[in-house]
Amino acid sequence: KIKSAQILFYKGQFDETDTKLREIIKKLPMDNVAVNDILDVMAVLIGFRHNQEEFVDFAKVQLNIQQNKRTEALEKLEALFDTNEIYIADMCHFQYAWLTFLQGDVELTKLQLTEIKNETIFIELAHIFQAEILDYIDKDISAAIDHYLEFLELYPQSIYYDDVRLRLRELAS
Repeated sequence: KIKSAQILFYKGQFDETDTKLREIIKKLPMDNVAVNDILDVMAVLIGFRHNQEEFVDFAKVQLNIQQNKRTEALEKLEALFDTNEIYIADMCHFQYAWLTFLQGDVELTKLQLTEIKNETIFIELAHIFQAEILDYIDKDISAAIDHYLEFLELYPQSIYYDDVRLRLRELAS
């Protein structure tokens, strides 16, 4: 049933995917290893509930990524940057940044991360990603510490707060 839902997702069939995932999640025990993945997909669907025509394009991007066709995925993601839905735009900018990072273009990654400006979860993720680039890629520990500290100041209620704090502790010692 999960494979069937995955196929529906990649075909861009929003309602069918949503229905199938709801059926699956009701029957699975909460300790099943697939539950979190299914909930993640359902969270993505929520962002497209009132914008299902863009879901079709987004699903094509995800299929390209699954097929390791990053260049095609990047091109299709760019078309979604101008959506009226800020959650979708931020999600697409973040995914674009991640794909450019995987392609080895760190400077374009940094540029894309600065495009995320709305108060969505992706602004927090972008901030952490930028700090991690400074930390692990650029080896600019001072700048990374500043970025991590700024994150703690800006997002004290973040679910990532403790992880960032622990990384700061490692850097300080």
